[in-house]
Amino acid sequence: MSEVELELQDLGAGRTQRSNSISSTSNTNVRKSSSTVTLPSPPPAIPLPPLPGSSSPPPGAGPTRRPSKDYVTSHLDDQEARIKTLEKQLQSEKALTVTLEEALTDCEMTMKRLTSDRDSFQAKASQVQQELEKTKNESATSRYSMQAVEEERMARQKAEQARAQLEERMQALNKKKTRSFACF
Repeated sequence: MSEVELELQDLGAGRTQRSNSISSTSNTNVRKSSSTVTLPSPPPAIPLPPLPGSSSPPPGAGPTRRPSKDYVTSHLDDQEARIKTLEKQLQSEKALTVTLEEALTDCEMTMKRLTSDRDSFQAKASQVQQELEKTKNESATSRYSMQAVEEERMARQKAEQARAQLEERMQALNKKKTRSFACF
């Protein structure tokens, strides 16, 4: 900003020097070509860009040209507009940052809650798994005992059948004996 203010102050002094140099060059042009009178072209409103690769004007280029007051004021207005735009962008970026931080905090809290829920569910799942294994073992042992009971029942049935057959035979033999002994 201070550089621009210095340019504005030097602008008034630079105009008087430029008008003197323009009038002297027009006099020399008039002297050289007396048949046609040409007016020099006005200087451009925007200063020429610096040459690439050089930060300072080349030696012997003479004094640098000062921008016009209109250009400086329009340049200042443009800069102020840019600053306001950048400030608005900064405010929106800050608001977005706050929103994102709040969302991150919410996500972290949710993640902690879900992690604790997961841990409790894993503990419950391991308990249920142990109960399932225990039940499977009990059912296998009960199956073996049921099988043993069934085998014992079958064995009793066979024994009963065998005894019933034996009794029938005995009765049949007894009847035969009583018939053969009845002769006496």
